[in-house]
Amino acid sequence: MIVVDLALNWFESDQALRLIRLRADRFDPCSLLGSDEAPLDAARELIERLLQKTSANPLPGLESARGLPFTLFPDLASYERDVLSVERVESISAEFEAFQAD
Repeated sequence: MIVVDLALNWFESDQALRLIRLRADRFDPCSLLGSDEAPLDAARELIERLLQKTSANPLPGLESARGLPFTLFPDLASYERDVLSVERVESISAEFEAFQAD
């Protein structure tokens, strides 16, 4: 699954990290872009557009953000710990995931 996190307060270390998370298993990048491309290619195009428009600092790196290749993690918690430097609070995360599924 491809995860794109848009950090809203990355440089505000005194606050909890706020982000908008785009998960490829919960939206269709083809419909978002109005594209007939394969979903993986559309995801790459969406990420490229975000990088161009925002001048963001992609993590874990530019090549990985562009999917050349995408960096793989065993699970979402590992990604959050290794890339975002945050630890998942399981009780809150489980409640949020359940809320998202409804």
